[in-house]
Amino acid sequence: MAVADQGAGWAAFIHDQLDREYSRRDALNTRAAGAVTSATGLVTLVLAVVAVLKGKDFTLTGGALVALYVGMLALLGSAVMAVLAGVNWRYRVTSTDSMRAMLVDHWTDSEVSARYVSAYCNLETVTSLRAGTSVKARLLLGAAAMQVLAILSIATSALILVV
Repeated sequence: MAVADQGAGWAAFIHDQLDREYSRRDALNTRAAGAVTSATGLVTLVLAVVAVLKGKDFTLTGGALVALYVGMLALLGSAVMAVLAGVNWRYRVTSTDSMRAMLVDHWTDSEVSARYVSAYCNLETVTSLRAGTSVKARLLLGAAAMQVLAILSIATSALILVV
């Protein structure tokens, strides 16, 4: 291997990981938006059903009312978690000053040195992106669990009314 190619494979691998982490973050942001939409839709549906029932002089009491409250609170929790998952968590990037130094002070450095510094900068970004993306993933998992709880609670409320 020629000295000029030293580290090329590693630099390409780290750059690929950076691209994958950006893609992972984007996919989770899309899922977060979908989770907010579905939680909002479920809340709207439940409130519409309750309004129709209330309009018929129907009073929800006992276990059915408790189950409905649990379901509504779970939907609210799901929506909050989904909104938080959509937040762009802070992550480190190469500073403008560092990039300017690359162009001014280090322009004549060897290709191997430049590749190393680039790979190092990308690795720092990958590391910080993964931390924030993992928070997003945990929040989305929590939002999904809350939606399952909400669906089960609302179904329980309906079953109590029917039985």
